[in-house]
Amino acid sequence: MLKQLEADFNHRLLDSKLLLAAHQQGDLSIWNASSWQKVGSIDTKQGSITALAVGPDGTLAATGSQGNTVKIWNVQSRKLVAEFLADSRNPNEFLQYLAFSGDASLLATGGNYTKGLVLDLRTHKSVASLGGTKQVQFLSDGDKLVGAVGQKVLVWDTKSWRVRKTLDDPEKNVTMIAVDEPNNRIAITGWKKGVRILNLDTGELVKSVPDAVTDALTFTSGWQHVVTGRGTIGIWSLPNAKLLCESPEMEVSDIALSPDAKFIAATLHNTVGIWATESLGNCMAIH
Repeated sequence: MLKQLEADFNHRLLDSKLLLAAHQQGDLSIWNASSWQKVGSIDTKQGSITALAVGPDGTLAATGSQGNTVKIWNVQSRKLVAEFLADSRNPNEFLQYLAFSGDASLLATGGNYTKGLVLDLRTHKSVASLGGTKQVQFLSDGDKLVGAVGQKVLVWDTKSWRVRKTLDDPEKNVTMIAVDEPNNRIAITGWKKGVRILNLDTGELVKSVPDAVTDALTFTSGWQHVVTGRGTIGIWSLPNAKLLCESPEMEVSDIALSPDAKFIAATLHNTVGIWATESLGNCMAIH
Protein backbone atom coordinates (compact mmCIF):
# COMPACT_ATOMS: atom_id res chain seq x y z
CA MET A 1 0.00 0.00 0.00
CA LEU A 2 1.30 3.45 -0.85
CA LYS A 3 -0.85 5.46 1.50
CA GLN A 4 -3.82 5.30 3.84
CA LEU A 5 -5.91 8.43 4.34
CA GLU A 6 -7.29 8.46 7.87
CA ALA A 7 -10.89 9.63 7.76
CA ASP A 8 -14.45 8.35 7.88
CA PHE A 9 -14.99 8.06 4.13
CA ASN A 10 -17.72 6.15 2.39
CA HIS A 11 -17.18 7.17 -1.23
CA ARG A 12 -14.31 8.47 -3.30
CA LEU A 13 -13.31 9.07 -6.85
CA LEU A 14 -9.96 9.81 -8.43
CA ASP A 15 -9.04 12.17 -11.20
CA SER A 16 -5.43 12.50 -12.39
CA LYS A 17 -4.54 15.24 -9.90
CA LEU A 18 -6.97 15.05 -7.02
CA LEU A 19 -8.66 12.49 -4.81
CA LEU A 20 -12.11 13.45 -3.61
CA ALA A 21 -13.49 11.60 -0.61
CA ALA A 22 -17.00 12.03 0.76
CA HIS A 23 -17.56 11.77 4.50
CA GLN A 24 -20.68 10.14 5.84
CA GLN A 25 -21.38 13.43 7.65
CA GLY A 26 -21.60 15.36 4.37
CA ASP A 27 -18.09 16.83 4.02
CA LEU A 28 -16.18 16.43 0.77
CA SER A 29 -12.41 16.28 1.34
CA ILE A 30 -9.95 17.11 -1.44
CA TRP A 31 -6.49 15.50 -1.52
CA ASN A 32 -3.50 16.17 -3.75
CA ALA A 33 -2.83 12.93 -5.65
CA SER A 34 0.93 13.58 -5.82
CA SER A 35 1.73 14.50 -2.22
CA TRP A 36 -1.36 12.83 -0.68
CA GLN A 37 -1.87 15.94 1.42
CA LYS A 38 -5.32 17.34 2.13
CA VAL A 39 -5.75 20.62 0.23
CA GLY A 40 -9.32 21.56 1.05
CA SER A 41 -12.86 20.50 1.85
CA ILE A 42 -16.46 21.34 1.01
CA ASP A 43 -19.35 21.24 3.46
CA THR A 44 -22.13 19.95 1.21
CA LYS A 45 -24.80 20.22 3.92
CA GLN A 46 -26.29 17.02 2.52
CA GLY A 47 -26.10 14.93 5.68
CA SER A 48 -24.95 11.64 4.21
CA ILE A 49 -23.40 11.63 0.72
CA THR A 50 -24.42 8.46 -1.10
CA ALA A 51 -23.03 9.17 -4.60
CA LEU A 52 -20.02 11.06 -5.98
CA ALA A 53 -18.71 11.83 -9.46
CA VAL A 54 -15.95 14.07 -10.83
CA GLY A 55 -16.24 15.82 -14.19
CA PRO A 56 -13.95 14.85 -17.08
CA ASP A 57 -11.46 17.69 -16.55
CA GLY A 58 -11.65 17.67 -12.74
CA THR A 59 -13.30 21.11 -12.58
CA LEU A 60 -16.70 19.94 -11.34
CA ALA A 61 -17.84 17.39 -8.77
CA ALA A 62 -21.36 16.11 -8.18
CA THR A 63 -22.65 14.80 -4.86
CA GLY A 64 -25.90 12.89 -4.31
CA SER A 65 -27.70 12.12 -1.08
CA GLN A 66 -30.66 10.47 0.55
CA GLY A 67 -33.83 11.93 -0.92
CA ASN A 68 -32.16 12.17 -4.35
CA THR A 69 -30.75 15.68 -3.94
CA VAL A 70 -27.88 16.46 -6.34
CA LYS A 71 -25.39 19.30 -5.89
CA ILE A 72 -22.75 20.38 -8.41
CA TRP A 73 -19.53 21.96 -7.09
CA ASN A 74 -16.59 23.85 -8.55
CA VAL A 75 -13.67 21.89 -7.10
CA GLN A 76 -11.18 24.79 -7.21
CA SER A 77 -13.39 27.53 -5.75
CA ARG A 78 -15.36 25.09 -3.52
CA LYS A 79 -18.52 26.95 -4.60
CA LEU A 80 -21.97 25.49 -5.32
CA VAL A 81 -22.71 25.69 -9.05
CA ALA A 82 -26.13 24.06 -9.26
CA GLU A 83 -28.61 22.15 -7.13
CA PHE A 84 -31.38 19.76 -8.12
CA LEU A 85 -34.03 18.91 -5.55
CA ALA A 86 -36.10 15.75 -5.95
CA ASP A 87 -39.50 15.47 -4.34
CA SER A 88 -38.86 12.14 -2.63
CA ARG A 89 -40.77 10.93 0.40
CA ASN A 90 -39.64 7.30 0.25
CA PRO A 91 -36.94 6.72 2.93
CA ASN A 92 -35.57 3.79 0.90
CA GLU A 93 -34.72 6.03 -2.06
CA PHE A 94 -31.17 7.30 -2.44
CA LEU A 95 -28.73 8.01 -5.23
CA GLN A 96 -25.90 5.53 -5.78
CA TYR A 97 -24.47 6.49 -9.17
CA LEU A 98 -23.73 9.76 -10.97
CA ALA A 99 -22.05 10.23 -14.36
CA PHE A 100 -20.95 13.36 -16.26
CA SER A 101 -21.05 13.57 -20.03
CA GLY A 102 -17.74 14.15 -21.81
CA ASP A 103 -18.30 17.90 -22.09
CA ALA A 104 -19.72 18.12 -18.53
CA SER A 105 -22.98 19.60 -19.83
CA LEU A 106 -25.11 16.67 -18.63
CA LEU A 107 -25.28 14.57 -15.47
CA ALA A 108 -27.05 11.19 -15.35
CA THR A 109 -28.26 9.65 -12.09
CA GLY A 110 -29.09 6.16 -10.86
CA GLY A 111 -29.94 4.77 -7.46
CA ASN A 112 -31.89 2.62 -5.06
CA TYR A 113 -35.64 2.49 -5.74
CA THR A 114 -35.32 5.79 -7.57
CA LYS A 115 -36.03 7.05 -11.07
CA GLY A 116 -32.90 7.82 -13.07
CA LEU A 117 -32.72 11.30 -14.56
CA VAL A 118 -30.53 13.25 -16.96
CA LEU A 119 -29.86 16.79 -15.74
CA ASP A 120 -28.79 19.62 -18.04
CA LEU A 121 -26.16 21.63 -16.18
CA ARG A 122 -26.56 24.60 -18.53
CA THR A 123 -30.30 25.09 -18.02
CA HIS A 124 -30.50 23.45 -14.58
CA LYS A 125 -33.42 21.34 -15.77
CA SER A 126 -34.15 17.63 -16.15
CA VAL A 127 -34.15 16.61 -19.83
CA ALA A 128 -34.85 12.87 -19.61
CA SER A 129 -36.27 10.20 -17.34
CA LEU A 130 -34.50 6.83 -17.52
CA GLY A 131 -36.65 4.62 -15.33
CA GLY A 132 -35.17 2.43 -12.58
CA THR A 133 -31.50 2.84 -13.45
CA LYS A 134 -28.49 1.79 -11.43
CA GLN A 135 -24.99 2.57 -12.75
CA VAL A 136 -24.86 4.84 -15.80
CA GLN A 137 -22.05 5.88 -18.17
CA PHE A 138 -21.84 8.27 -21.13
CA LEU A 139 -19.86 7.07 -24.13
CA SER A 140 -17.02 9.29 -25.32
CA ASP A 141 -18.77 10.39 -28.52
CA GLY A 142 -21.47 12.02 -26.40
CA ASP A 143 -24.20 10.45 -28.51
CA LYS A 144 -25.05 7.55 -26.22
CA LEU A 145 -25.70 6.86 -22.55
CA VAL A 146 -25.42 3.30 -21.20
CA GLY A 147 -27.27 2.22 -18.08
CA ALA A 148 -27.99 -0.84 -15.93
CA VAL A 149 -31.75 -1.33 -15.67
CA GLY A 150 -32.89 -4.42 -13.78
CA GLN A 151 -32.13 -7.46 -15.92
CA LYS A 152 -30.83 -5.51 -18.92
CA VAL A 153 -28.42 -2.89 -20.19
CA LEU A 154 -30.05 -0.06 -22.12
CA VAL A 155 -28.35 2.33 -24.54
CA TRP A 156 -30.06 5.71 -25.02
CA ASP A 157 -29.62 8.22 -27.82
CA THR A 158 -28.65 11.47 -26.09
CA LYS A 159 -30.45 13.65 -28.65
CA SER A 160 -33.87 12.01 -28.61
CA TRP A 161 -33.48 10.05 -25.33
CA ARG A 162 -35.03 7.04 -27.01
CA VAL A 163 -33.66 3.58 -26.26
CA ARG A 164 -31.37 2.74 -29.17
CA LYS A 165 -30.35 -0.74 -28.01
CA THR A 166 -31.15 -3.36 -25.35
CA LEU A 167 -28.60 -5.91 -24.15
CA ASP A 168 -29.86 -8.85 -22.09
CA ASP A 169 -27.84 -10.06 -19.12
CA PRO A 170 -27.52 -13.88 -19.24
CA GLU A 171 -27.83 -13.96 -15.43
CA LYS A 172 -30.63 -11.34 -15.35
CA ASN A 173 -28.89 -9.44 -12.57
CA VAL A 174 -27.19 -6.19 -13.57
CA THR A 175 -26.54 -3.20 -11.33
CA MET A 176 -22.97 -2.26 -12.30
CA ILE A 177 -21.36 -1.65 -15.67
CA ALA A 178 -17.96 -0.76 -17.10
CA VAL A 179 -17.58 0.06 -20.80
CA ASP A 180 -14.45 -0.76 -22.80
CA GLU A 181 -15.02 1.39 -25.87
CA PRO A 182 -11.77 0.61 -27.77
CA ASN A 183 -12.69 -3.08 -27.77
CA ASN A 184 -16.44 -2.51 -28.12
CA ARG A 185 -17.41 -4.46 -25.00
CA ILE A 186 -19.13 -3.92 -21.69
CA ALA A 187 -18.63 -5.64 -18.33
CA ILE A 188 -21.71 -6.18 -16.18
CA THR A 189 -22.33 -7.58 -12.73
CA GLY A 190 -24.85 -7.39 -9.91
CA TRP A 191 -25.56 -8.69 -6.43
CA LYS A 192 -25.15 -12.28 -7.54
CA LYS A 193 -21.82 -13.93 -8.25
CA GLY A 194 -20.14 -13.42 -11.61
CA VAL A 195 -18.91 -10.79 -14.07
CA ARG A 196 -20.00 -11.01 -17.71
CA ILE A 197 -18.34 -9.32 -20.70
CA LEU A 198 -20.72 -8.62 -23.59
CA ASN A 199 -20.20 -7.32 -27.11
CA LEU A 200 -21.52 -3.76 -26.94
CA ASP A 201 -23.15 -3.99 -30.38
CA THR A 202 -24.69 -7.45 -30.36
CA GLY A 203 -24.99 -8.30 -26.66
CA GLU A 204 -23.16 -11.58 -27.32
CA LEU A 205 -21.39 -13.05 -24.27
CA VAL A 206 -17.66 -12.94 -25.07
CA LYS A 207 -16.14 -13.65 -21.63
CA SER A 208 -17.23 -14.62 -18.15
CA VAL A 209 -15.58 -14.49 -14.72
CA PRO A 210 -18.14 -16.71 -12.98
CA ASP A 211 -16.67 -16.76 -9.47
CA ALA A 212 -16.13 -13.01 -8.98
CA VAL A 213 -18.34 -11.41 -6.30
CA THR A 214 -18.27 -7.65 -6.00
CA ASP A 215 -19.98 -4.42 -4.93
CA ALA A 216 -17.67 -2.42 -7.20
CA LEU A 217 -16.14 -3.07 -10.59
CA THR A 218 -13.10 -1.69 -12.39
CA PHE A 219 -10.21 -2.88 -14.53
CA THR A 220 -6.49 -2.22 -14.73
CA SER A 221 -5.15 -0.57 -17.87
CA GLY A 222 -5.83 -2.63 -20.99
CA TRP A 223 -8.45 -4.72 -19.19
CA GLN A 224 -5.95 -7.41 -18.25
CA HIS A 225 -7.13 -7.63 -14.64
CA VAL A 226 -10.54 -7.26 -13.05
CA VAL A 227 -10.45 -5.51 -9.67
CA THR A 228 -13.37 -6.38 -7.39
CA GLY A 229 -14.40 -5.21 -3.95
CA ARG A 230 -16.78 -6.81 -1.47
CA GLY A 231 -15.19 -6.96 1.96
CA THR A 232 -11.88 -7.82 0.31
CA ILE A 233 -10.06 -6.63 -2.81
CA GLY A 234 -9.80 -9.33 -5.44
CA ILE A 235 -7.49 -9.28 -8.47
CA TRP A 236 -8.71 -11.51 -11.32
CA SER A 237 -7.03 -12.39 -14.57
CA LEU A 238 -9.52 -11.55 -17.31
CA PRO A 239 -7.90 -13.77 -19.97
CA ASN A 240 -8.27 -16.98 -17.90
CA ALA A 241 -10.99 -15.84 -15.42
CA LYS A 242 -8.88 -16.91 -12.42
CA LEU A 243 -8.41 -15.23 -9.04
CA LEU A 244 -4.77 -14.11 -8.82
CA CYS A 245 -4.84 -12.84 -5.26
CA GLU A 246 -7.16 -11.50 -2.61
CA SER A 247 -6.57 -9.15 0.28
CA PRO A 248 -7.42 -9.93 3.88
CA GLU A 249 -10.87 -8.81 5.03
CA MET A 250 -10.75 -4.99 5.10
CA GLU A 251 -14.46 -4.05 4.87
CA VAL A 252 -13.96 -2.87 1.29
CA SER A 253 -17.13 -1.28 -0.08
CA ASP A 254 -16.01 0.71 -3.11
CA ILE A 255 -13.10 1.02 -5.55
CA ALA A 256 -12.04 3.45 -8.29
CA LEU A 257 -9.30 3.66 -10.91
CA SER A 258 -7.59 6.97 -11.73
CA PRO A 259 -8.01 8.15 -15.36
CA ASP A 260 -4.27 7.78 -15.94
CA ALA A 261 -4.62 4.16 -14.70
CA LYS A 262 -1.66 4.53 -12.31
CA PHE A 263 -3.56 4.25 -9.03
CA ILE A 264 -6.55 2.53 -7.56
CA ALA A 265 -8.40 3.70 -4.45
CA ALA A 266 -10.57 1.60 -2.18
CA THR A 267 -12.83 2.48 0.71
CA LEU A 268 -11.67 0.45 3.73
CA HIS A 269 -14.14 0.91 6.60
CA ASN A 270 -12.84 4.24 8.00
CA THR A 271 -9.89 4.78 5.67
CA VAL A 272 -9.10 5.05 1.97
CA GLY A 273 -6.27 2.87 0.64
CA ILE A 274 -4.24 3.82 -2.43
CA TRP A 275 -2.32 1.28 -4.54
CA ALA A 276 -0.15 1.44 -7.64
CA THR A 277 -1.86 -0.60 -10.34
CA GLU A 278 1.47 -2.09 -11.43
CA SER A 279 1.79 -3.72 -8.02
CA LEU A 280 -1.73 -5.14 -8.35
CA GLY A 281 -0.85 -6.66 -11.69
CA ASN A 282 2.11 -8.40 -10.13
CA CYS A 283 -0.17 -9.62 -7.34
CA MET A 284 1.90 -8.14 -4.54
CA ALA A 285 0.63 -8.54 -1.00
CA ILE A 286 -2.15 -6.17 0.02
CA HIS A 287 -2.14 -4.92 3.59
